[in-house]
Amino acid sequence: GIDGMGGSGKTALALHAAHRLAPGYPDGRLYADLRGFSSAENPRPPGAVIGSLLRILGTPGERIPDDLDGRTALWRATLADRRVLLVLDDAADAAQVRPLLPASSGCLVLVTSRTRMTGLDGADWISVAAMPPTDGLALITRVLGADRVRAEPGAAAELGSLCGHLPLALRIAGARLRSRPRWTVRHLVDRLGDEARRIDELSSGDQSVKATLQLSYEAMAPAHREALRLLGLHPGRDMGVHSAAALLGTGLREAEDVLEHLLDMNLACQYEMGRYALHDMVRSFTHSLHGAPPRPEERAALERVLDHFLAATEEACRIRFPGRAPAGPAAPAPPEAGLPGRPGPVDAAAAEDWFEREQGALLAAAECAERAGFDRHAVHLARNLAFHLNSRSSLEEFGRVAAVAVAAARRLGDPAVLRVSLSNQAVAHCKLGRFPEGVTAATEALGVAAGLADRSGEAVCLTLLGLLQSLLGDLGAARRHLERGAALHRELSDPRQEAYTLCNLSSALTWTGRHAEAAAAAARAVALAGRAGTAGEQVSALNDLAVARLALGEEQEALAALERAMDLAGECRMPENLGLTLALAAEACQRTGRTVLAGDHAERALELIRAHGTAMRQAVVENVLGRVHLLRGAPERARELHADALRSAEAVGYRIESARALHGLALAHEALGDPDRARAHRDRADAAFAALAGAPAPAAPVPVP
Repeated sequence: GIDGMGGSGKTALALHAAHRLAPGYPDGRLYADLRGFSSAENPRPPGAVIGSLLRILGTPGERIPDDLDGRTALWRATLADRRVLLVLDDAADAAQVRPLLPASSGCLVLVTSRTRMTGLDGADWISVAAMPPTDGLALITRVLGADRVRAEPGAAAELGSLCGHLPLALRIAGARLRSRPRWTVRHLVDRLGDEARRIDELSSGDQSVKATLQLSYEAMAPAHREALRLLGLHPGRDMGVHSAAALLGTGLREAEDVLEHLLDMNLACQYEMGRYALHDMVRSFTHSLHGAPPRPEERAALERVLDHFLAATEEACRIRFPGRAPAGPAAPAPPEAGLPGRPGPVDAAAAEDWFEREQGALLAAAECAERAGFDRHAVHLARNLAFHLNSRSSLEEFGRVAAVAVAAARRLGDPAVLRVSLSNQAVAHCKLGRFPEGVTAATEALGVAAGLADRSGEAVCLTLLGLLQSLLGDLGAARRHLERGAALHRELSDPRQEAYTLCNLSSALTWTGRHAEAAAAAARAVALAGRAGTAGEQVSALNDLAVARLALGEEQEALAALERAMDLAGECRMPENLGLTLALAAEACQRTGRTVLAGDHAERALELIRAHGTAMRQAVVENVLGRVHLLRGAPERARELHADALRSAEAVGYRIESARALHGLALAHEALGDPDRARAHRDRADAAFAALAGAPAPAAPVPVP
């Protein structure tokens, strides 16, 4: 048998197979439309189908019994010594098909249905899913013509995605374009981009994706129809049983039964155990069923699933990020011990794995909450997710949830929540290289904190302002803000935030040539982060300590710090931090004559930073590795790395690393025997360092015996 959702090409596949197999069945090839899912008629009774088939085979009408048992017996007797191929198309269920099955082993029956008929013993089933993208593009090309597809290959690929690679939808889209020769493919893609209208757009003549799916919808019991409509509200592309139960307002077992029924109806699919997804076209269909504005029961369902996600992320953050400062009124407590789907005790690694699995759904839930006016859910969901996204360097997504939180917090009119949201947005802007926008957010947050007499908030904002000003090259103002922030965190007994602030202060001091002070600030940050037990902060502090030690010529002390950082790197799971650790270790090893190890570290650092790093961190690491390769006697490779660093730094306005890249290019060109280019880059570097108010150009790297 062949099962699949409406429009997936089951009948076409069955008929194609029947034509290929026909020579093996010389006594007849029969086709019967069982009308299991028909808008005009009820499913055909098996007795009526048998009567029609017997007449096709030449059985006189008067010999055909009136009752089903009699007709079934005659049907099987008629086929007993024949080799017949029978296609039973669009079957409703196993009860409709079972009487039609021949008893003879010489016959072959191909059954198509929208449901999986597990009750047919001995049957082999093939489930037809959406087409692979390449096959979908081939179908569009066949319907539309190769010339138009070649003219807009990108739009044609998008068209396939928007149609969910469903053959019926692809054929309809192609037919619409073929009948409108002045339309571009991009024009139809833009029309389909509106998900609220998509299902209505996919209609041509008497063919319609919506009408096809409506038949499957109407074939279900009312309770299952209501469940499908509510599940279409799920913010994510896939869902677990727990979030489905929250949407439906049921227990876990009841929700799983519903999802399994939709799976059997080919309205849902399952890519892994415990995770379900509605087909894209089914999601679009459910959206056409929703009220505008949403009905009360739809808003209630959405609020339930947002409650679920908010409680679950609070629990995950409690485990993964201990010691977080509260942000406004507490979120609801988790409805059960532990995380959804994670029975028993959960450690930080399991909490992070849960975040990874649910990340797409959580991001969609935060944005959905903001659009739907559930502002408190949006603020807290966004904040919780931001912790995870920042820790995994998923920075574009971090920027999105930060914007969601600020927009929702402004509508709430809650200054405390707005201050936290603005601070997080400043961090996101900083990580994304949007330094002026970060200063704007941090400055507003500082004003809000001052108005609330929130000294802890003021300290956080001072730190952020100092960091952003240092990245913009205003090193004097940066140092003043960072020193104030560190002092305030110390006064408030917040070792974790003090450590973070001291790390940034250490960088600013290094950039102004005050290396001993930078080492002292970083050493205190290492001690504070160690007491707080936070691996990520310890790695950052150890990296800063190594930078200062290298600047002081203390390579062995730098290596000791970097070895500790590498031991901790697996715990913090921040690949861009490990990339910097490895780059600094490469420099320290090269300076101390461990050239093989230096090469290994350099290669791994570059792989990590190119795969996971921000433009900011790439610039830092590429400049470090440029120095390493100059020490290794490879000036051409050093030139390439400093040129890459310059592009990365200039793309985000990272002025100190731009200046360092120019300085490195000057040294590389000098080593390559090109004094004119060396002089040009040195002049640009000198001007860049002069504009940084006190940041000296680094000395040429010299290997230490």
